[in-house]
Amino acid sequence: YQRVRIEKSMFFKLRDTERISIAKAAEMLALRNDKKEDDGGADLNERPGSVAQGKEKPVYYMPFQKEDFCRTASASGQWTPDFVDSLMLFYQYNEMVIQYKRITGRAKDCKQKQEANHAKHD
Repeated sequence: YQRVRIEKSMFFKLRDTERISIAKAAEMLALRNDKKEDDGGADLNERPGSVAQGKEKPVYYMPFQKEDFCRTASASGQWTPDFVDSLMLFYQYNEMVIQYKRITGRAKDCKQKQEANHAKHD
């Protein structure tokens, strides 16, 4: 799945929903999720060594839609410290799953199973 780039320290800042408005939170997220990074202007989804040469590059990060974020967060009323905490736990869980797969070697097994399933359906 795709996700918006959020650093751990940003979660702690975003958690203070009384001091940081939805508009300011959107601005912070938009700045972090700019299409180009400071590392030579490479796209966020183009990380060196992320995929083998000659293969199609997977898309890890989705573009941040500032206006949609503001509209949805304002209308739903769910942008609370508890929601930010839940989001942070989800991101941490995802990182731990990735690390676990790397340590146990299951990342390759999962990739091979996905390729086999795609071959069956083609």
